[in-house]
Amino acid sequence: MRELKINPEFQSLIPPLTEEEFHQLEMNIVSDGIIRDPIVLWSATQEIIDGHNRYKIAQAHPEIPFATICMDFYCKEEAVEWICLNQLGRRNITDIQKTILVGKAHEARKVIGWQAERERDEHGHYISSGKQRTREIIAEEKGVNQEFAKKAGRFVRGLDEVEAAYPGTFQKINNGELEVTKKDVMAITSMPEEKKPEALKAIAEGKRIPKDYINTPIATIPEHTSEYDIDDFRSELSKKVIALDKGLELTVILVHKEIAETEEGKEAL
Repeated sequence: MRELKINPEFQSLIPPLTEEEFHQLEMNIVSDGIIRDPIVLWSATQEIIDGHNRYKIAQAHPEIPFATICMDFYCKEEAVEWICLNQLGRRNITDIQKTILVGKAHEARKVIGWQAERERDEHGHYISSGKQRTREIIAEEKGVNQEFAKKAGRFVRGLDEVEAAYPGTFQKINNGELEVTKKDVMAITSMPEEKKPEALKAIAEGKRIPKDYINTPIATIPEHTSEYDIDDFRSELSKKVIALDKGLELTVILVHKEIAETEEGKEAL
């Protein structure tokens, strides 16, 4: 049987089948005597980007044939985005799994845009992908609003920090073994560094983060679908300044509160 490459990062993005679902898929394939849907590979690396479960079944039943097809991607992030958007259009998934897929696609698209703006072709011209932003694609094709996509991106950034500190947590959350509150995970991205260790530990253990550990939410400005005019610009700039001012005010209060907890701090204040 042909050996295929498995990239753990790609595999982790696939919402896992339940034991019953996997068994049913295996029984269908054994009954058919063939794996009807091709296993999809990234042409540059020959790694599986779709069909991990089918390949696992093929390994257990080497007599059953399977086919592969290859897809071209500009970079790893394009492969990640494709995997996520493809999974969103398939099986029933949980709210957390949907958030992870949307968030990973959103973050991958940001990197793709960053790279495209800096890569040059053989003539020295900047390369542009010419694609819509992921949040727009998801909104149009997958029935998810753009604000959800933006928050999902923040959620997976927080989740990546938890995973870095406590490996294996991502998979537990993705398969429903560990329940978390999305607000707590998102809060990680704007939390003071000194408070993160305890907060990361709490999430990895399925516990809530203390309320006073959660900093002010990052201000979001409504997306524009038409061209800016000067009044729009002034209005949104004003909103942003007010949001930043309130965030700074809260930060000062929290810092003073921490200083006041020591005798030396009280005297200094």
